[in-house]
Amino acid sequence: MYILGIETSSDPGSVALATEDELLGETCFETGAVHARDIIPHIDAILLSCGVDKSELGMVSVSIGPGSFTGLRVGVTCAKSLAYALKLEVAGVCSLETMVFNVDAGDVSGDTVCPLRDARRNAVYGRIFKKKRTGWEALSGVMIHPPHLLAERLPRGTTVFGTGACAYPEVFKQPEFCLMEEKKNVASGRAGAVALLGGVHAREGRTVKPMELAPRYYRLTKVEEQQQRMEADL
Repeated sequence: MYILGIETSSDPGSVALATEDELLGETCFETGAVHARDIIPHIDAILLSCGVDKSELGMVSVSIGPGSFTGLRVGVTCAKSLAYALKLEVAGVCSLETMVFNVDAGDVSGDTVCPLRDARRNAVYGRIFKKKRTGWEALSGVMIHPPHLLAERLPRGTTVFGTGACAYPEVFKQPEFCLMEEKKNVASGRAGAVALLGGVHAREGRTVKPMELAPRYYRLTKVEEQQQRMEADL
């Protein structure tokens, strides 16, 4: 089965093609807010380079958050539209899981890792994973807290990485944590991981129909937070 992977939750975005257990190809967009402009041409390009027609796709997998509000909308809308047109099911993959999927267990000294994303406005997203013989197992759901509060929830010795860790070095660059050097673009996640994790979802029966798919924002927008405060003051 051919799986199209779409990653637009961060910068740069990317698309990939995989089977259930093998990555066939991946291409990244230019850096910047260009997801809406580049996503369709890159999908066409990756399919052409792999010699696969859209009609041969078996499913679409897309990162659904947390991440950029606009980026998530672009990726999820594209995945839903394509899957609906081709009568495919889709898999919505946690963006933090795609980040840890790209981490080689050999690069981690301890048993736990926590990918962190800067959520802006003095908050970070995080999710704790434990090293297993066969890969990574989630020990928590997606968390969103001020940096120091999220740090208090992490086991001592946890390896941290991502934009959230880099944005708050005074919190995460401490002896009780291991700050991973940014390499292999693990901070942004990759569409290759999205596609392969989509295969996992398919084997576990966790796919959905296109119109059931929705992005997971995990927090209000800045405007919504301001409106909520204004209503509370009335």
